[in-house]
Amino acid sequence: MDNSKERENIQYLKSVIDDEIWYFEIDGQQTAYRQIVARQEGTCRVSGSPDFYLTDQSVEWMEGDIPIESAEFEAVWTKAMAPYQEEWNRTRQRYPEGRRVAGVIMFFRSMAFILPYLTEVMR
Repeated sequence: MDNSKERENIQYLKSVIDDEIWYFEIDGQQTAYRQIVARQEGTCRVSGSPDFYLTDQSVEWMEGDIPIESAEFEAVWTKAMAPYQEEWNRTRQRYPEGRRVAGVIMFFRSMAFILPYLTEVMR
């Protein structure tokens, strides 16, 4: 599936709410592709594994929201995902791109489906 057309209108924003900073990667229809909630004490919730913390509602720009560059979002994303990078690398080695696999769908989103446990490699 070529989603390059959808990805042309990607915007990044951050919103400060109490002691949290919310970061969003959204398209022209305000659909969130990735999301990070950074707490003051240094913890984060992310839209990637293991949290799967992603709004299922349109992201409306609110007064006080700050547009940011993709580089800022990517830096925060990389830091937030760092604790899971080693596991991700192991999974990528075990199931390289192009290999057929079978698993159970944990949940389905409009832009992806989540397979928490791959059960076997198809030959």
